[in-house]
Amino acid sequence: MAKFDLSKEARNLVVVGEIVGDDDIPEIPICAGGFPTFLMAEFKDSDAAVLYRGAQIWHRGLASQLALCDGTIEHGAPPSVHRVQQLESFGVQRYGIVQVTSEELLATYNTLTEARACIEHSRKTGHGVGIFVAAKFHLLRVAMTVIGVVLDEY
Repeated sequence: MAKFDLSKEARNLVVVGEIVGDDDIPEIPICAGGFPTFLMAEFKDSDAAVLYRGAQIWHRGLASQLALCDGTIEHGAPPSVHRVQQLESFGVQRYGIVQVTSEELLATYNTLTEARACIEHSRKTGHGVGIFVAAKFHLLRVAMTVIGVVLDEY
């Protein structure tokens, strides 16, 4: 396995939290519509905000696709089929949504297994790491987990 160059890979890692206003989505020059945006699963009461922010990013052309993890969810987040429907209600076309799954996600669904599936999806599709959107209270955990997975995988 190749050594991981954090300075190189960090340029392809963007973590976006729950953004305060509709116009607060930054212009993210490294994306230029080429990277997927991973919408981290959240508890039902905050998941819609994450999906809405993802839809805004997609509508602005900053993401090539919105990726949702699909696995066995025993608590917390709504099933991915409901998340897809919510994105469609925000005007995201079906071709702009991809469902990511893995054996690990089917066994257990948490931030770590979600991050691993997202990084693996990026690798398989030849993208950089991508954009991760999470609720404000979950953002630090997502960032640390994604960076840890990238360091492990590369």
